[in-house]
Amino acid sequence: MKQILAAALIGAGIGLFARREELVEVPSMQPASAFIACAENRDDLISRLKRLEVPSLPEYNRLLPVLYGASKRHGLVLEHLAVICLAESQGASSTRFEPAFLRRYIEPAFKDGQNKFTKVYSLVKKKDRSLTMQRFKKWLASSAGPLQVMYSVAIEHGFRGSLAELAQPVNNAECAARYLKSKDMTEDSSLETVLRVYNTGSAKGIPKKGYLDRAREYCIYLGVPYEK
Repeated sequence: MKQILAAALIGAGIGLFARREELVEVPSMQPASAFIACAENRDDLISRLKRLEVPSLPEYNRLLPVLYGASKRHGLVLEHLAVICLAESQGASSTRFEPAFLRRYIEPAFKDGQNKFTKVYSLVKKKDRSLTMQRFKKWLASSAGPLQVMYSVAIEHGFRGSLAELAQPVNNAECAARYLKSKDMTEDSSLETVLRVYNTGSAKGIPKKGYLDRAREYCIYLGVPYEK
C-alpha cells in the first residue's frame, strides 16, 4: 500500500500537451494525489486501489493511482483503464514499432510535404537536435508505454513530447484517457465497448485475436464485472 501512495504523489502532466492545435506548453494537469486527497472516503478509495493490485505485477500496481487520476480528469472508470493496461502490457512500459503501419498510413501522409505532424516534428527537434525525419516517422508508427498508445494518436490529442516522454506513465495514461473521451466513452460506457473502442477505434470493431479474452480473464481475477 505504501508503494501505491508514493506513486500517487507523482504529479500528472509536465507541460507536454497543447491546447487544441497550438504548439505551446500548458500548465500541469491536476495530479492523482489531488483527487485522492479530496476523495469523500479516502479509505474506501485506497481499498479500491488495493483490490485492483496484482501481486506478481509491481509495475502495474504502481500505475493504479496514475490511472485513477486520468479517470477522474476525463470522466472514465478506473477499473476500465486498469483492465486495458493489463490487456495491453501488464503494466510494462515498452515500445513497439509497426512497419506495416508506417508503410500504410505514415509514409503516404508525408508525400505532399506539410501535414499535421510536421509542425510537431519541428517542435520536438528543438529539444533533440539529433532527431531525423525518418526516426520521427518511426515514432509515429510506434506504440509506447503501459497502455501502448500510438505516438501519432497521442499527437492528434495534444501531446507534444518525444516517444520516450509518451512512454512515461502519467503522459501515457493522459493520452489514453483523452483518446477514449474523444470517442465519447464515459463512466456509463460498458467495459466491452471501451475495450473495443480502445483496440479498434469503434464500438463495433473487432479487436485483435485474444484481446477480449485476456480482458475477461483479468476481470475474473480482479473481481471486476465484465459488461457487454
